[in-house]
Amino acid sequence: MFFFSLCSGSNSYYIGDIEASENAAKSIFTILDSVDEEELSKGKSSPAQLDGEIEFKNVTFKYPQRDLEVLKDVSLKIPAGNKVAFVGPSGAGKSSIIQLIMRFYGDYKG
Repeated sequence: MFFFSLCSGSNSYYIGDIEASENAAKSIFTILDSVDEEELSKGKSSPAQLDGEIEFKNVTFKYPQRDLEVLKDVSLKIPAGNKVAFVGPSGAGKSSIIQLIMRFYGDYKG
């Protein structure tokens, strides 16, 4: 009983973090379950109806306000229905790839 009390007392320190991570996970799943507005405009009403793949062919990218290339000749192909994770050190271009996929720089002609 003493051990349980000791452990539960030290765990209370993390309750706020646990709640925050639970809320973050709910937000992520809400986004994953949502439908893209562009696809809705094409008449597709649910994620089950979405099809297609993501493909980068020799993509080179630099942010408009910087001269440094953050991506150089990156090629990748993600088949429809697959899930991937981008892993690497800080500055490797993970966020830049996601921003390009999400069309934050869709009209960029670098």
